[in-house]
Amino acid sequence: MKICDIVAEEDDVKTLTQCALVCTQLATYCQTHLFNKVTVVLALNDGGSRMNTRLGQLRAILEQNPEIGTYTESLSINLGQCSLSGSTHPDIPSILSKLTAVVSLTLYTSISREDAAWPPAVAPEYIRGALKYMGGRVGSPIFLRDLQVSSPKLVPYVLESKRDDGQHVFDFARLRHFAVRSLTDVAVGDINVFLHRAPSLEKLTLDFCCKDLHGHRYSLIFRL
Repeated sequence: MKICDIVAEEDDVKTLTQCALVCTQLATYCQTHLFNKVTVVLALNDGGSRMNTRLGQLRAILEQNPEIGTYTESLSINLGQCSLSGSTHPDIPSILSKLTAVVSLTLYTSISREDAAWPPAVAPEYIRGALKYMGGRVGSPIFLRDLQVSSPKLVPYVLESKRDDGQHVFDFARLRHFAVRSLTDVAVGDINVFLHRAPSLEKLTLDFCCKDLHGHRYSLIFRL
């Protein structure tokens, strides 16, 4: 087991996968590492055939072995070329509904932060439409400990995401770290609303797009 932990720390997926083939006990243990962090693309452009295949494979794995969905604690959602498409990849609802143990969520885009198309006008509706599936369409909320978003304009959509039963998808009572990336200006209103929903917050990171006198981007980190 310790060997598997060391391999996982090195992020050696190939070796960890080979270890999982040794026996059933090791397979289960290695899977907790292999599926601990998952990245999905919400919407794909025409060049996304490889990711289409990977999403299909992930959906098949989760449908055949639902318990694997309980191993994922860190989820990154790449919003993809969301200025070019208003629809969610068809495998996303099934995948997100089976990830029931997420405590760390990152929302980001593959579009350059200097791109005038970001933030896209069409993105919020299908972002909200996809988030409602997280952890199942009904049931207890997801208690996040870490949340990172690539734009302050995404904050209200995370805050107000609801399932089909009308309950909020996320509960921020246990949130410890909140980071807002790519700030050109601070959406103070949305962030203030968020802070009132996160009484246990310990760290707030604001990452600005602008540069200092030396040409370096800078971040402000607040310890609360």
